[in-house]
Amino acid sequence: MLRTSRTVFEILEKAWSSLNCSLIDMKVEYGVDLETGELLLADIIDSDSWRLWPSGDKRLMVDKQVYRNLKEVTDKDLETVKRNFAWVAEQIQKLSPKPKSQVAVVMGSLSDREHCEKVQKACQCLGVPCELRVASAHKNTDQTLNLIAEYEGEGIPTVFVSVAGRSNGLGPVTSGNCSFPVINCPPVSGEWGPHDVWSSLRVPSNSQA
Repeated sequence: MLRTSRTVFEILEKAWSSLNCSLIDMKVEYGVDLETGELLLADIIDSDSWRLWPSGDKRLMVDKQVYRNLKEVTDKDLETVKRNFAWVAEQIQKLSPKPKSQVAVVMGSLSDREHCEKVQKACQCLGVPCELRVASAHKNTDQTLNLIAEYEGEGIPTVFVSVAGRSNGLGPVTSGNCSFPVINCPPVSGEWGPHDVWSSLRVPSNSQA
C-alpha cells in the first residue's frame, strides 16, 4: 500500500510540476477485493484529496484547504472555491497526452456516412482521433489527391479507412499515392455485394489496401 501510494504521488507530482504547480500531499483510500484478495485503490484523486500550490506558493493554493481555512463562508468565498476547482479541472486537461496518430475515414459518397460513423465510434472508444471526409476517386480524382496531400503535410501518422460502395477505386488510389496504410472497409450489401467486394480485395500491385 505504501509503495503504491508513493508511486502514485511521484507520478502526479512530476506531472503537476510540468505545469509549474506543486503537489504538496494527497490522501487516498484502499479496499480489498473479497474474491481475489487484491488490494484496490478505491478512491478518486482530485481537488478533494490533494493540495496544490501554483508556483509552489502556499498563498495561491487551489484545493479544498481554501474552504477549510474559512472562518465564515460567504457567497464570494464559495465562488472562489468553485473557481479554483474549475482551474484545476482545466489544468488537468493539459496533462493528457496529445494524440500521436489519427484515422481519416474517407467515403466515396455521403450515402456511406452511416457506415463511416460506426468506424468513427470505434476509434473514439479507443481514444483515437478520427475524421470523416468525402472524396470520390472516380468522379473527383484531383480532390482525392489533394486530400491525401493535406494529411501527409500534417506530419501526423495517419491510417486511411476507405469506404466506397460498388467499384472501389478510392482505396487503391489512396494507397498508390501516399505512404500511409490504407484499410478498405466497403459497405457491402445487396445483390451486388459479393461481386463488388472484389474491387477491395484484388487491387493493382504496389497499391495494396
